[in-house]
Amino acid sequence: MILGPTARPFVVLGGEFARSVRRRGELVMAFQYVNTDPAMVIWSGTRQAGAFAICLSVAHEYLDDKHLVFQAMRAAAQIGYAPSDKSVVGKIADLILDSLDELVRMPPEPQAAVAQREIHAEVLLRDGGADGAVLSHQQLAYDPLEDRA
Repeated sequence: MILGPTARPFVVLGGEFARSVRRRGELVMAFQYVNTDPAMVIWSGTRQAGAFAICLSVAHEYLDDKHLVFQAMRAAAQIGYAPSDKSVVGKIADLILDSLDELVRMPPEPQAAVAQREIHAEVLLRDGGADGAVLSHQQLAYDPLEDRA
């Protein structure tokens, strides 16, 4: 897990915490948990860009054709493609529609997985570099369940 500048974790795409990962052409999709919510996450397997997540709480909105197309355009831009590329937008929209059933069937994240993902970090502030005197020492813990409150 990678910590961001605020000591909060970035989401790891796929990997050990994903329930499943599949590839369709150059698009990759993982069914995993984002902030403990079931989600499908789409990214490009060939471009270094972002990812687009659809959480279970909004999955029903993708049954509306206009919403689906608009979000597929946003997803294309987010993952490194032109939102005007009808071929890519169509592939993303098809991928979303074909995968909604699996997203809806995802169970809540097991508490054991949440506990395993808890992050601990040690932060040392030293005077004058790596060998300098320790000015401050802190141990940080991040629990993803705290964000749900």
